[in-house]
Amino acid sequence: MYSHLFFLNDAFIKKVHEKIPHISMPLILEFAVYYEVKKQFNIEDLDLDDANLPDYRTVVQMYNEHISQTTGLAQSDIYYSFIILQKCNDLFILLRNAHHLLESAISTLMTAGFTESIPAGNAGLLRQQVLSQIRDRAGSYILTAYDMISVRNSVSRNSFPVKQAISTIEETVFLKQLCTNLEQELKRNNPTFAARALWGVIRSGWERMQEIFNRDMLAPAVASNPAEIEEIPDNDDLGDLPAVLFKPNGKIDFDSLLTPAPEEPVVFHMDNDEHLAELASQEGFEYRKHIDDQNNKLDVVGIDLLSGGKGAVARERIKEGEIFTVYVGDELTEDEAKTNPKYQGQTHYFMRIGSSKTIIDARKTGNVARFFNEGNVTNAEYQIRRFVETTGTIGKEIVVTATRDINPGEQILVDYGKAYEYGEDIQKIFLHKSDGPYNSRQLLHKYREEYSDTLIQFDNRGEDEKANKPGQLHGLYFDELENSIVPVALADILANKPVVRSMQNPDLPVLFLKEDNQLQENRTTERLSSLMVASYLGHYEGVVALLKMNADPLMQSRRAGFSSLHMVMVGEYYGVSTGDSNSRRKIISEFKVDANLLLADDDEMTAFDWALKLDKSDCLEELIKGLTPAVLSSLLNHNDRAADKIARLIGENKLDHCRILFDEIAKRSHMHKPDIKTLLNHYSLFVQITQSSENARNPVLSPLELWKKIEAGEYTPPVNPNDKKRRRVSAPAKYSGELFFNEKKKKTERKASKKEESGKTKEKDVVLSPALFGESTLKVKTRKSKDVQEQTSLDCKK
Repeated sequence: MYSHLFFLNDAFIKKVHEKIPHISMPLILEFAVYYEVKKQFNIEDLDLDDANLPDYRTVVQMYNEHISQTTGLAQSDIYYSFIILQKCNDLFILLRNAHHLLESAISTLMTAGFTESIPAGNAGLLRQQVLSQIRDRAGSYILTAYDMISVRNSVSRNSFPVKQAISTIEETVFLKQLCTNLEQELKRNNPTFAARALWGVIRSGWERMQEIFNRDMLAPAVASNPAEIEEIPDNDDLGDLPAVLFKPNGKIDFDSLLTPAPEEPVVFHMDNDEHLAELASQEGFEYRKHIDDQNNKLDVVGIDLLSGGKGAVARERIKEGEIFTVYVGDELTEDEAKTNPKYQGQTHYFMRIGSSKTIIDARKTGNVARFFNEGNVTNAEYQIRRFVETTGTIGKEIVVTATRDINPGEQILVDYGKAYEYGEDIQKIFLHKSDGPYNSRQLLHKYREEYSDTLIQFDNRGEDEKANKPGQLHGLYFDELENSIVPVALADILANKPVVRSMQNPDLPVLFLKEDNQLQENRTTERLSSLMVASYLGHYEGVVALLKMNADPLMQSRRAGFSSLHMVMVGEYYGVSTGDSNSRRKIISEFKVDANLLLADDDEMTAFDWALKLDKSDCLEELIKGLTPAVLSSLLNHNDRAADKIARLIGENKLDHCRILFDEIAKRSHMHKPDIKTLLNHYSLFVQITQSSENARNPVLSPLELWKKIEAGEYTPPVNPNDKKRRRVSAPAKYSGELFFNEKKKKTERKASKKEESGKTKEKDVVLSPALFGESTLKVKTRKSKDVQEQTSLDCKK
């Protein structure tokens, strides 16, 4: 059924490359898989009619020609077979999900029949609206299902490096057996069962496959124009860089920099007794092994950025959830730690067991756990574990567990907790999992091929230390002129090249030269990665290319603690841009997937806090778009009250920032906490007052004064004396029992007085002129009561 896919070989790949040079081998195979599988499942291939996919049509046409000319004896290369099967597995999983979406569409449409059966009556319009929503929802399910199996959105979800040779007969036999097992599973027509079986077979042999092909599962993918990735060439000609903030400054003399060759750093293997004895002697502690210590997986090395401090790195892969050591040391009570003078200022190795008063002191006695450093982005954590002691009582101990898979070479980083204090004499260093024992010369020597041959000079224009005026590159902590050795990918990005060279280690730092053309030590400079610099400059294409090489957006600069997301905001703050007006917004949308928005720099500012500092609101709008209420609330209340942040924005006349924030809050106001809901109500009143015509004619308070009064509950609407219809309302008096009863007494007296007056007879004086009427009797109404009217006769004498 799928045997045609296994006829693809080097000849076919080469033929396609001749016609479409820019397309990669994994992409060619992926096109073939998508076409063949959709054909076998009788799925109409709409991608063939898509004008934006000319390469797909070309590959499919050449694929059909190839299989029509190939005999059944031809076989695919083993490496190609493995990629094909992996792509099939991925597509089967997508097919299964698409199948579920189609089932949802059918179920949704079934409700339309029930809705149509409801009599129209007065709800005719409502029924039509419901039917329209049902059909729209079903349509979205169907479109999403097809998008899942379209090469337009699914291209290069998995990528593979250049084909490598298989060195031993044993490896060949293993791969052939793996491919045979996978091919047998492909004979099943049901994509659900086939996908599960394929995944199981691939997983069982994946580690062995990694060893054979010497690659990581997340190898760099092929980027699209204008920032593609290619292999590192032999020469390094950057041409002319735009002389705005950086320029080429000649070729680098690597021979003089690396002569004599630097020595390899010292590594202590924790499963080697001699190494343990030497390490304990250097650090002045007694090594105590715990039964759960997996010393064969850990090494202790000097961490260059710590200026002599040490750390622990993984020698072998540590799986997520695995307990690989226990924090060991001398036990003491909290009272001892506070009162005994010998512990004063010596608490850096203290670890409290939960909320108890028992403390583990690893200063003089300990194991490998005493070397774990702290990082903002961790890969391990401390947990409390109960155990039964020899006396039968229940004890507690601190174990260290991997929070994710830790790869060989990664530094073990944990969170010391909020209560930990570094002390005034210790500067916090923002460590990264890639930090190790290599100084600048050792780093350049080890990764020579991944650094550019061209010296780059950064020009921090406008820097004036005497006038305390920062330059445009102030956020990168550059001096006025700084000569540097940059990774090849960053060199291509700075030169605006259409192709960015690939790097196996995209997080390598920029290296700096001193005035005597000798390398500065990394521990004396700011640690900057290529992704940080590209983000600072607002170079969107360069950022995308680096992310596809798996550059880490969570890495922070050594001193300032800026992540790449921070750098986007900091670059905008200092007015630096090498892209279009929307480039920073596009970069933020790329980082929001993986970046931890709560990462704080050395001043405890998140990227959100930096976005509030900007004059324009574009970055803020992109950053908070679609955030969950929990995350947005955490950002608003990070290191300060949300109300205080809003007050500062209003005081700085950043009303557009406020509008964007509260528009996002209002979208899901019912899910926010009470304090945020209260702020939203205050802001609604604030907008209502500031936009009223009366306030526009005669503003009584400034915006900040108005906001503070609203927040404090002290705002009273002003009264216009010319408005006769409006009754003057005095401010509510403070509650007083005497005042209350006096008012009540007065009110009662007023009611009684009215009632008494209404029951009395109202006399009227009548004056008549006798000359006018003569002598007669007149009936005059002189008294009025509720029931009768009395008459009186008056004798008028002439």
